[in-house]
Amino acid sequence: MKDMLENMVRKASWELFLHAKRIGLVGSTYIYGGGNDIDILVLLDSTGGSIEELRLPSWEYGGSTPKSGDKWCSWKQGDINLLVTEDQTYFNAWVTAAEVCKYLFLKRGVVLDKPDRIAVHAIIMDDKDCGDFAL
Repeated sequence: MKDMLENMVRKASWELFLHAKRIGLVGSTYIYGGGNDIDILVLLDSTGGSIEELRLPSWEYGGSTPKSGDKWCSWKQGDINLLVTEDQTYFNAWVTAAEVCKYLFLKRGVVLDKPDRIAVHAIIMDDKDCGDFAL
């Protein structure tokens, strides 16, 4: 799995691969073993500039950006999403949120719909509380 993810990132951009400290799989494909797309989370070391300035030829910039208050940027090509952050704590929280969702699925058979997965991620990653979501 690790080699596959590294190869996908390397194909997207050699620059991105060279600065990648960690690469992980998140999202519904990871959680449930299938989905509409593949979400690859990349933790970058300091690139010496803004992560928004990364050049990923043939990839569409997704719009999430630290300049708008997000802690990550995204690029899309076909069914692959690259989710890039320079924040180690945020990367770890994202992986933890995905693991919580996967645990609920594997251990309890709980299939969270997308709004519930977003809520779990927001609670873990963005310090939201469950009162922020309709119960």
